[in-house]
Amino acid sequence: LDMLAQLHEERYPVHGLLIGDMGGGVFEQRCRTLPFLTFTGFRNDPPRLLSGTDIFVQPSLSEGMPRTLIEALMHSIPSVVTHVGGMPEIIEDGVSGLIVPPADSAALTHAVRTLLSDTALRSRLATGGNTRVRTAFAHTKMVDATEVLYQQVASAVPARATNQLVANI
Repeated sequence: LDMLAQLHEERYPVHGLLIGDMGGGVFEQRCRTLPFLTFTGFRNDPPRLLSGTDIFVQPSLSEGMPRTLIEALMHSIPSVVTHVGGMPEIIEDGVSGLIVPPADSAALTHAVRTLLSDTALRSRLATGGNTRVRTAFAHTKMVDATEVLYQQVASAVPARATNQLVANI
């Protein structure tokens, strides 16, 4: 929110779209009062909402492997993320997106400001991000990698234990 407020104050034409369940509380109340932010609550159609997005920002303090980031990159949306969880595995800083330290509002603001001001960089990161997810995170590639992992685990388990494992499934 600080990033959006700062860019809004600097007269950048920004409008944030906050998707997800915030669980109520003070943060959600503050989100609902800001004129440059739309709070959607839980949605089951985030990919549809991405179609009107110029920059995707995921400023998480902790995260797994966010599907929303992969979807944003599939839509060729330049992205700014924090260096937490699986996001650095998805984004190569400066090639397929920008990575900033978690809880660093100044760095986040600077990264988004840079993208707002540099159309060539936005275009390059959009292309790089799309290429990255299509080559590294395509469904067929992920299924193949999972199958290889299962085969490796199965080959490491003795035959008798495998039979017991299958019988207990």
